[in-house]
Amino acid sequence: MMDRSLTANLSIMNQPIKILFFTGLVLLLSPSCEYTNLDLLDNPNEAALEQLDIEFLYNNIQLGFKEFFEETWALAPLSRMGHVSAFRYEEAFPATVGDAMWTQAYSGILPDIELLENQDKNKNITYQIGTAKILKAYILFSLVDIFGDVPLSDLIEGVDEGSPQSRSGEFVYETALGLLDEAVEILGDPLIGIPDNDLYYEGKRENWIALANTLKIRAYLNTRLLDDEALSKIEEIQNTENIIDEASEDFEFRYSQNRVNPNSRHPFYNAAYESSPPPYLSNYYMWLFIEEYDPRARYYFNRQAISSRFKSDESYACFYNAGPPNPDNYPEHFREIDPNLPYCVASDILHYGRDHMNGSGVAPDEAFRTVYGTYPAGGKHDNTYTYTVQNGGIDGFPESGLAPILQSSFTQYMLAETKLLSGKASEANELVKLGYQQSFEKAIKYRSFLNPNDFVRPGPFPDLPISNFEFWQFEDFSSEGFASMLEQRFEDASSLDEKLDILGKEYLKTLWGNALDAYNLYRRTTKPANMQPALLVDPGDFPRTLLYPSVHVNRNKNVNQKVFSTPVFWDTNDGNIFQR
Repeated sequence: MMDRSLTANLSIMNQPIKILFFTGLVLLLSPSCEYTNLDLLDNPNEAALEQLDIEFLYNNIQLGFKEFFEETWALAPLSRMGHVSAFRYEEAFPATVGDAMWTQAYSGILPDIELLENQDKNKNITYQIGTAKILKAYILFSLVDIFGDVPLSDLIEGVDEGSPQSRSGEFVYETALGLLDEAVEILGDPLIGIPDNDLYYEGKRENWIALANTLKIRAYLNTRLLDDEALSKIEEIQNTENIIDEASEDFEFRYSQNRVNPNSRHPFYNAAYESSPPPYLSNYYMWLFIEEYDPRARYYFNRQAISSRFKSDESYACFYNAGPPNPDNYPEHFREIDPNLPYCVASDILHYGRDHMNGSGVAPDEAFRTVYGTYPAGGKHDNTYTYTVQNGGIDGFPESGLAPILQSSFTQYMLAETKLLSGKASEANELVKLGYQQSFEKAIKYRSFLNPNDFVRPGPFPDLPISNFEFWQFEDFSSEGFASMLEQRFEDASSLDEKLDILGKEYLKTLWGNALDAYNLYRRTTKPANMQPALLVDPGDFPRTLLYPSVHVNRNKNVNQKVFSTPVFWDTNDGNIFQR
């Protein structure tokens, strides 16, 4: 990961100036008939800061923020959204896992934002400062959510430089909420100057305000387990009607199809559509869609094969048996949780990934692995005509890739959780349905890139069961049917816990591509229940927060490493509830 700190760049840029300055000073101190008043010399660092290109700095902050979000994908296995090749949590999540996130935040984005805030206010950069405060608040929330107690800055706080004291998660959350209030006030000025390089909202200050308000909802929802007023605070914000509740307000980063100089495609696309073997997807996460015939699956995932007829036994990695899945070797601890959980493959039409915490060696199966689809990666649509996509970046639609940071569908599920816990189940039901519908509409926007023949029944395929075959015909009525089924299931659920489980599962499915909010969802609600466990019966403690990054612990004498069982301040659940 590139360190985007403009502060660091300035320091490097000024090294030749400093050398010349001190070389000249040596000459001046040599015997001479003249002398120079050193107080009159300009500080080269100050000159460089005065000449700083604000557009470049603001661009740097926005791109650094995008990279921070990308790094949070490391959390995906904890909600079963992604896969990690390890058998035990301590192997999967060592202290080095958080290094990139920590460095990007404390050596990149946060000092760059501080540099922006310290610029001359006469430069007409109020808009940039207001939006940067929102990005800073998101970063601070995220650092707490991931690591627990953290410093506000890794550069300027603490007794000794480079050894800042950690602040409590509550304090950092409050600080971030204050930044959002400041941002809303700044951006509320209708006469504010608009920059040309707003990479997220293209100068729409109202959308930034909606983002700030929605981030407050997100923060209050996380703290609801210890704040009795959190739900009422959320409803108060909802009543302002100035939140992200429409697709036009979605907070996303849009990638392009550029392959080199720079490579600006989605990281998922780069991982699956070049020449290297693609990463394994999560069997459990794909199964969530397949078991209920969720029509988003064709857009989320792309099978490279639909039949196992040409697949050798050696290409499976089932762990408890050689060759393809064998019912006789189905893990007993899976059966105790849910006998329908997937094992070894996600479906009988070869949605092929890996089970949770399968650290087995790589099998010769790259031609069969299911890969990222059109949403959000910009990859290929699963139209049942399958082929290998490791073709040097020529497949799919990389120009359509996006980073789903905070979308209107996410908001509906957050509000649904609020309503459900406030005793308003019918309103929660409507919001769950709306959240699904908005998610579906986001996925099918990729239709504009596709050939109309992709929606024509392309059979027959004798290996494909007719029930699943019909499911894979992507028609609008299948979405309407799924939405109606979801609404009825929620209504029929007899208890609050059952309704919360439905909500949690559907929110997890809608969050595809956003690992941090999925991790927060699971720790806050412990839903969905009965998730696929690790392949080992005892994989170690479930990480309720990540270990402090090694780059932080190794250079900061004020830090003591913690253990996985240390929860974030807002997680007051019983630690034994989490599925390992």
